[in-house]
Formats: sequence, structure tokens, C-alpha cells
Amino acid sequence: MPVFGKAEARRLKARVEKRLRAGFPPPGAGKGARGAISIVSEETGVDRMTLLHRVRKGGLCERLGYAIDWKLYMPAPEPEPVDPVVTRAKADDTAAKARHIADLERRVHSLREYRESILGLAQPPLKPSILPASKTRPGARAIVAHLSDVHRGETVSLAEMDGVNAYDSVISRKRLGRFFGTIASLSTEHWHGAPPERVVLCLGGDLLSGNIHFELIETNDVGVPRAVRDIAEDIAGGIAGLAKALGRPIDVYSVPGNHSRLTFKSQAKRRAVHNLDMLVADFAESAVRGAGLGPEKVRFFASAGPDAFFNVFGWNFCLTHGDAMGVGGGKGYIGPIAPITKGHRLLRDNASKTGREIHVVLSAHYHTTARTPFGWANGSVIGFNEYARDLRADPECAKQNMLVLHEARGVIAHHEIYLGSPEEGRLYRGGQK
Repeated sequence: MPVFGKAEARRLKARVEKRLRAGFPPPGAGKGARGAISIVSEETGVDRMTLLHRVRKGGLCERLGYAIDWKLYMPAPEPEPVDPVVTRAKADDTAAKARHIADLERRVHSLREYRESILGLAQPPLKPSILPASKTRPGARAIVAHLSDVHRGETVSLAEMDGVNAYDSVISRKRLGRFFGTIASLSTEHWHGAPPERVVLCLGGDLLSGNIHFELIETNDVGVPRAVRDIAEDIAGGIAGLAKALGRPIDVYSVPGNHSRLTFKSQAKRRAVHNLDMLVADFAESAVRGAGLGPEKVRFFASAGPDAFFNVFGWNFCLTHGDAMGVGGGKGYIGPIAPITKGHRLLRDNASKTGREIHVVLSAHYHTTARTPFGWANGSVIGFNEYARDLRADPECAKQNMLVLHEARGVIAHHEIYLGSPEEGRLYRGGQK
């Protein structure tokens, strides 16, 4: 037998203490459980009694300086008494889950049989059909541009608006230039396929600031007569530019707004006759004719009431300013979307009862761009002003609508034409606000 030296004592100490840490009891503990010495005896092949002699107090390991640390053994805590009520509850829960799983398996099996035997969806699976290629022609398209709520003459103070928006006659002319220029760009260089066959320009009212409020009389930067002349020339210039860029016939429809009326209060009778928006359209027509654009190129239509009805490719439009839709409100939490939608619905239903079908309603007045189930509401050229700020309305920037109409599919595209420039207020600076 090899001599039991320090190296062997060190290895034996390491083995025994490893088993003590693992929960195997020392000699005399554990109440019959397999102890650490028994495990080490099986691992090394050394007789258990020999190992006991070596590791006992005063044995070879201790004399060689490698006494066993029996305190490394930590007896397992006594198990808590089992509550039969808890045991029964757990057993019932397990049984309930097993029944639920079995029920789900039976349902899956039934559905599989239904799929295979009744619906005939057994293997092989269905294959997608090869649909016939469309042979329909692309179809003609038209441009419908909406210009409203210009408020020419009104001023919006950048300082009073805390840097949000500014407006005056100079800015108004610039924004109208962007309006007509963007329409020309979207209809030519950004247009795919055959050019639009028709162009419709809707003059939707409130082209002027007017003098309907005393604060406007005090703050307008030009008088009403001058404003009429200036904006008529600007609109005529925009129409002439579109005619040159597109080479397509242009129809211009006009309705009266509320700011351009000649009375301090709105009235139902002779609404269009006493409204300067209609005079603006007349002056614009005169200027267009003076530029050599006859009725074969540009036609003007003026409404005698609050609404203008026109047809493009068989699609019926109703153009209205929006102050005479039979609705009120728009100042609550939901904002103007509710009265706009209600007004569109009332216009369509009322027209239907008088024998006229409307496919698309175009309105303005609320300075809010919106799509309703019945049409579109236009924004404004003036943008967010002091009146809207005091209402705590949503600060919408200056923008107008442009629609693309397909002869068979109706309105297939809606473009929001943004008119502001960064130097005109924080609303127009994008992410650099």
C-alpha cells in the first residue's frame, strides 16, 4: 500500500469537503442518509473504515495539517407540514387544466375533420388563381384646385403671434405665386402619363379681408378697392401661367364668402350680388381676356347663390364657401371637423331632396384642411391668425387643396399645397422650429 502523505491528505480533504458542501452529511449525521465518507469511498475505492480512520479527529489528515472542516455541511431544513386542503386544490387545478387541454384537442380534431370532409380542404392545398390582365385604358384625368380664404388686405403681426405666422399683402402675393406654381409643377414635371385633360379652379370665397369688423378696418394694409384690383390681377396671372404651362382648357367657378360681403351682417337674399368676391372674379376674367385668353381656353362661371354646382367627367361637385352650410360650432374640443362633416352631409342630403346628386363637396371658411366622407374642406392662404389664436384653434399653416380626378374612379389623389416660407413664421420651419 502506498504511503499516505501530505499530497494524499490534501486530495482527501478536498474530496470530503466537496461532498459536505453538496449536502452529504459527515459521519454520525444524516439519520441513515448516504454520507460524504461513503461517497468518497465509492469514488476512490478505499475502504470506508480506512477513510474514517484518516479523517477523524486526530487522524492522519489532521496530523499532516489537513484537518477536515465538518462545518461545511449544512443540513437541509425540515420540510413544512403539508396542508391537505392545499394539496387537494392543486390536484383539482391540475385535473381542470387536463380536461381543458383534452377539450381543445377534441375541438381541433373536429375542425380538422370539418375542413377535410365537408369543405374539401384536404391536401393538396388551394392554389391562387391567375387573374386575367386588365385591359381597361388609363382614362382621362383632371385637376381640381381650390383657392379660398386669401383675406387679401388683412395683416397678421408676427410679434403679436409670438413668431408663429405673419401676413400682409406682400406675403399674400408670394403665397399665391407658390399656389399656382405648385399646381403647374405637380401637373407637369411631377405628372406621370398623359397630361390632364381639364383644369378646374375653384374660387371658394373670402378672397378679401373686407371691412366686416372694425378691427379689420383699422388693421388692413390696403383699402378694399385696391385689394380687389390687386388680387384680381394676381389670380389672372396665375390662370395665365397655368394655361401656358399645361395647354389645357381651364374652368373657373366662383362663390361668395362672408368676409367680402358689403353688409355688416350676412344675409340670405342677394348674397352674391352684394359680395366683392364676385367682383374679383369679374376683374380676373377681364384681365385674362386682355391677355388674349378667350373662352375656348378659359371659361368663368359665377354663382348667383352660396353654392356652385359643376360636373367633371360625369362627377358632380358642389362648391360652397362654408358659412351657409346650415351648421354652427367648431370651437369645442373636437374643433371644426364636426361642423364641416355635418355641413357636407346636409348639403348632399338637401341637394338629393331637390333632385340633384352630389358626389363631392368642396368647402372652406374654417381654415382647416380635412377629408370627410362627402368631400374636402380647404385650408387658408392667410394661415393662423389672431382670431384663430384667441379661439385656441389648432394652428394650421397656410395651405390649399388640389385634387386629381379620374374619369372612371373619381378623386384618386389629394395634394395639400403648402404656401408658407420659413421667414414668414415658425409654422413654416419644419424641424428647425
